[in-house]
Amino acid sequence: MKLLLENWRKLNAAAEILDNIPDWSIVKKDDELFLFSGRDLRPLDHIDIGTFSGIVEKSAHYHAGGIVHVKRTDMLDQLEANPEWIKLVLDPAAAEKITDQFELLRNKIMKRYKEEGVAGPLFTDKFKRDHPVEIDLENLTVALV
Repeated sequence: MKLLLENWRKLNAAAEILDNIPDWSIVKKDDELFLFSGRDLRPLDHIDIGTFSGIVEKSAHYHAGGIVHVKRTDMLDQLEANPEWIKLVLDPAAAEKITDQFELLRNKIMKRYKEEGVAGPLFTDKFKRDHPVEIDLENLTVALV
């Protein structure tokens, strides 16, 4: 009975952590930043110029770095084992300042690709689909690496 009660407490603590993370916040999982939609994690380590927003929108892309779909039960299991597994970094209002910059940088890259010629959309050699970025959480800025 004591073990059952302890497991119930851990599950409730994990659920409270997860429920206190608003959708469309930026979270840190391990050492990586993600946009948290409530049911999936979208990596914020690169700009995907194949999407309108510059943020990965589908995990079915042929390239690495797609959306990480995680069931709520799996998230709760992870949080039970390690309450620091995922933690809120920026609320939705601050996260929007970051995600807006992804679209601006994506548009800047696409403009350059179009100026350099028709090969841009083919994503070969110097024309890449993914562009690594560095996010400064203090100043809420995104810069190409």
